[in-house]
Amino acid sequence: MPKPLLLRRPSGFYVRFYVPARWRASLGLGRYLVRSLAGFDADSARLEAARLGYALGQWFSAAKQGAGVSFTKSKDELDDYLRSLRRLEVTTPEGYHFKTDGSEHEARELRHMLADLRANRAAQSYAVAPPPPAPESSKPLLSERIDLFLTQFKARKVSAGNVLDTAYTLRLLLGLVGDKPLAEVAAPDMDILMDALANLPPNASKDRVLRDLSPQEVIAKAKREGIEPIAFRTREKHLDRLRAFFNWAIEREDIKRNPAASLHFLSREQEETRDRRAFTPEELAIIFDPDRRAEHCTTPAQWWCPLVALFTGARVAEVALLRVSDLVQVDGAYGFQFHWKVKNANSRRFVPLHIELLRVGITEYRRLVEQALGPEAPLFPSLSADPVDALGDWFNRTYLRKVCGLTDPKLVYYCFRHTFATLADRAGIIDARIAEITGHSARGSILRWHYIDPGTVRQKCETLRAVQPSMPPSAHYPKALFVDYLNTYPKALKRARSMAAKRVAKKQKPAKG
Repeated sequence: MPKPLLLRRPSGFYVRFYVPARWRASLGLGRYLVRSLAGFDADSARLEAARLGYALGQWFSAAKQGAGVSFTKSKDELDDYLRSLRRLEVTTPEGYHFKTDGSEHEARELRHMLADLRANRAAQSYAVAPPPPAPESSKPLLSERIDLFLTQFKARKVSAGNVLDTAYTLRLLLGLVGDKPLAEVAAPDMDILMDALANLPPNASKDRVLRDLSPQEVIAKAKREGIEPIAFRTREKHLDRLRAFFNWAIEREDIKRNPAASLHFLSREQEETRDRRAFTPEELAIIFDPDRRAEHCTTPAQWWCPLVALFTGARVAEVALLRVSDLVQVDGAYGFQFHWKVKNANSRRFVPLHIELLRVGITEYRRLVEQALGPEAPLFPSLSADPVDALGDWFNRTYLRKVCGLTDPKLVYYCFRHTFATLADRAGIIDARIAEITGHSARGSILRWHYIDPGTVRQKCETLRAVQPSMPPSAHYPKALFVDYLNTYPKALKRARSMAAKRVAKKQKPAKG
């Protein structure tokens, strides 16, 4: 079969075929046979070119075998043959029959006329019966849309921990309500989910006993044994992920409404007024006891992050995501550039180092990490896929509750922020200066909002000097311990990521039940 070469010219598409040497003299042709495909779009032109190529192949084969081809009239016969292929016969829905003689002009005119007829018919206000409902087989299943959502979610380059958490939430829903068409997920299914979240134990996906059970089995066991459920805020996070999934489905027109839109365990007011308080001097003495820290704070994140939070008032994510290059010198003062995960415009800020952080060796530690891992490495390397959640979970559940014995539910990692602001306020620092350090929204008078310039680095240093918590002095950072940690970190991180990828793959399999 002659191979078609599609050509694009100002007048439209053309197709060119190579003519075998043995036929050129008898056909009166050169090396190529060119035919117009004007009036065709690109896809239609490719299809038509292929059709002509096949037909030419058949014609040449018949000519080679002498099957009714007169070589004295071969050129005319070939033209007639190609023209017959281009003849167009169409019958409209109204019963009109049209036929062209094979010329490109007539075919093009007929196509234009048919397009006008279709447009006029569509413009008329005929009563049109609604389309029949889509058959069950054509409705996307919940499992199919979960897989697609997670694929697109991972493509957004979100953290591996976020992917794991989102996959767990969606697989939990799938395991609870079963695989059904996404459009059929309704209020009764949400009732089942809300009951499950109200009884879901913490870390059910990691617990050795619970992780291999179906969602129904986990909930039944939790109810039977009276296991304390996840916190209200954690339940809200599950609902946030579900709302994101259903909103995505609405944008795709898979569903018309979000079945999780109005579901909450906490009101907005309750979320914004959660009880937190500053650490007392006695509690700080327990948390930062040098012997206790030497025994239990054995990674850079565990040793440094609580100390940095106390002396900057920074949020857990802001500290956990710092990189080596974020500890810089500005106007002669070393400090942190917080910019990786900011909550508002004021969160993007430079905070000088408190004298206590300098005393325990943080600039020396920075050089140590840079030499081992490079300037863009995490300042406080963690093996967790989500260093933010890992730090918060370790401090709140393990160190604070179990190691330090501080069980007041009002005490969490975030209380370092309360502690810093409280100490600064009691030292007589005005709110605006405190907000420049902590990154709070700068609320206040019109005068302060529009006309008073932010504080200089020197003024920020003065604010930090005023913050002097009552606690035992910290020991110098454990250099030898961290040198060993940093030397083994690259291999350990590779191994941890491999294990995390396997967990993601396992959780993407349909849940039992």
